[in-house]
Amino acid sequence: MPDFLSNTGNNHLTEEGIAACAEALLNENFDGSLQELQAHLETCEACRREVVELYGLIATMPPENREEPEDQEDADQPAPARDAAPRLHPAWRWLLVAVTALLAFWVYQITRQTPQSLAPGGNVPAPSPEQLLSPQQKPDRPVAETTTPDRTTPEQQESDLYAANFVPSDQLEGLSGEVFRSDGFNALSPALNQVFRPGSTISFQWKQDADQALQLIVLDNLGKELFREAIAATQFEWTTPKRPGLYYWKLESEEELLYTGKFLLK
Repeated sequence: MPDFLSNTGNNHLTEEGIAACAEALLNENFDGSLQELQAHLETCEACRREVVELYGLIATMPPENREEPEDQEDADQPAPARDAAPRLHPAWRWLLVAVTALLAFWVYQITRQTPQSLAPGGNVPAPSPEQLLSPQQKPDRPVAETTTPDRTTPEQQESDLYAANFVPSDQLEGLSGEVFRSDGFNALSPALNQVFRPGSTISFQWKQDADQALQLIVLDNLGKELFREAIAATQFEWTTPKRPGLYYWKLESEEELLYTGKFLLK
């Protein structure tokens, strides 16, 4: 009898043993010499799997391609009909059913986890806010309607800008009309809060006893300096801007601030 069990210590079937078991399954004939192998298959999953795989391969082959068994001791016995489909032992039949079921379940899991292919164009339509809400949320959390805010008209913008030009300066307003040196100095023109037309000419006039040049400075209501020049005389004419608004003017010596006034352009 050939060596059907390995002698290497792992007690697994040899290739001859696996082939013999597969052939015994095919012929449904585990005789006395193969009962030991059948008992081994009942406890060894690895050998049982190899036998089942080989059996499946042989069972699907055409009858004319199957090799005849080498042992011809039973040559006198009539060979089974080749066209008859091989029958399995009940235990092996249930094992094949279980393996097939596990394979089908595995394929089903992979198919369910695979994302569906996109439609032509590859663009996924964005869900609407109603679609994002669950049925329980829809009655309690209605989607808020978006409203377009009213746009400010050009007339309103122009009115706002015009009003902003007349907002007093926090820094300069408290100094307006104050003379910081009384010995021989007096501001004459323009008068405090005097109104002029935009683009007109203003005559700045003052009186002082000392003969010294003064710095004449004109600022807008934001404190931005518009004009600065040293004036040796006591009078200077200046053309106002064409923008309406509140304006301030100052007279300074080299040492100190002498006067701060203001005028309006309307």
